[in-house]
Amino acid sequence: MIKPVRTSSHYHIPISMEQMEIVIDYDDEKDYEFMESFTAIDGVEEVDYNGHFGAAIFLHITTVNDTPETWEKINTIIEGIK
Repeated sequence: MIKPVRTSSHYHIPISMEQMEIVIDYDDEKDYEFMESFTAIDGVEEVDYNGHFGAAIFLHITTVNDTPETWEKINTIIEGIK
């Protein structure tokens, strides 16, 4: 029998509408820095936001990096949206 192994997870992280409006209004340089802040975290990939599915950030985390430390870093970035 085949035994699947989870190697990563995709997440939908709700943010406030105020935060979403700020992120959507970023110019190209600020947008790049914002996205880089997520992808600089080991195991975080495929970061996206666009408002189409509501006020949220979407990202992918490899299982080995899906740790409290990773989520603490992600939370710090999101709390910094001002």
